[in-house]
Amino acid sequence: RCRVSGAELLMRTLPDDGPTPVLLMNMCADEEGGRLFLYAGKGGSTSLHIYTVATREWVSEQVEGLDEIVNSSCFHYYDNRLMLFGGYPLNSPHLRIIDLHSMTAKQLDVSGPKNRYAMASTIVGPDVWMWGGYGKGVVHSDMWRFSFDTLSWTRVFKSERKERKTLPSARFYHSLVARPTFHGTELFSFGGWDNTTKFNEVHCLSPDTLDCTEILPQEGTPVPTKRHALWAVDSPCHRFLICYSGLDIEMEIDPTLWLWEYEARRWHAVRGPSIIKRHWYAASRVGQTVYFYGGRVEKKDYTHTPFWSITFQGTGWTPELHSTYSKAVRGAIETVLALATVQDGPLAAMPTEILFFLFEMIATHRPRE
Repeated sequence: RCRVSGAELLMRTLPDDGPTPVLLMNMCADEEGGRLFLYAGKGGSTSLHIYTVATREWVSEQVEGLDEIVNSSCFHYYDNRLMLFGGYPLNSPHLRIIDLHSMTAKQLDVSGPKNRYAMASTIVGPDVWMWGGYGKGVVHSDMWRFSFDTLSWTRVFKSERKERKTLPSARFYHSLVARPTFHGTELFSFGGWDNTTKFNEVHCLSPDTLDCTEILPQEGTPVPTKRHALWAVDSPCHRFLICYSGLDIEMEIDPTLWLWEYEARRWHAVRGPSIIKRHWYAASRVGQTVYFYGGRVEKKDYTHTPFWSITFQGTGWTPELHSTYSKAVRGAIETVLALATVQDGPLAAMPTEILFFLFEMIATHRPRE
């Protein structure tokens, strides 16, 4: 357990009675149903492994038509179906849809991106957004959107597109996460490499306008890294990106948990014995908890690491967080608080969560001076 900037992180080791942990397993989540799905990996099996968060139980299923052992694929859940695209080795079928009712897999012969692995991807509603990756000597920089509704691909950006809305440079083993906002959804990316350079920038893409911007930190900078995990977490008062354990410039495992604080635009480094360093692991999120499976603790150590999780808990609106805003924003928030304390006033019966929501709206629409 550790605290940083008004947030608390709780780390747990989970039961190890699941599948044999291997490297680079494909992992995704059914957030509403509270399920995790694990498939294949380097040295893994063709079974589909399903973990139920509520009961902490594993079930293994054989899926008819799913017999390729691949790793570093694009793997996502929607409406009791899984999509599996690409992965290493590259001679595997490009795109498969797994029906969880019938436990059958169907290969789709549709036009779309070239086969690849180590791409970054995330899901927004029925749409999977996928960027970059590596395949047959090519580091890709294009972005695609796959629809579970139409079972088709749409190219969002071409490779090497030279205009204002272009994506960052080509890369793989990077990350991409979606975060809901008051105005829609934002996609955030971090890290990766291009076979020569490792990156540590944060980029934000609007799926609606396709504008992509680099967000420069006011404080702190994580080491450039690849093969890390990145996820977005929110509480009524705090919004973070959390980046965990990957390979740094020297190809060493960075034993650091980095927290990107949206409002303050700064990175916080969390280090200590409770942070388990690893790489080549699988990770996926259910609610405010991210689950990790497999991977190595050292580059040349083939001992696989346990099943464990990190849970994010916000600790409320704090003076520290309040002080990061401009005078205008602080004044607006203090006005809301004053109205909330007036007996029989317009905000007197308003729940605390709604007040926090108003604070965040004010902070969002009245940026720092």
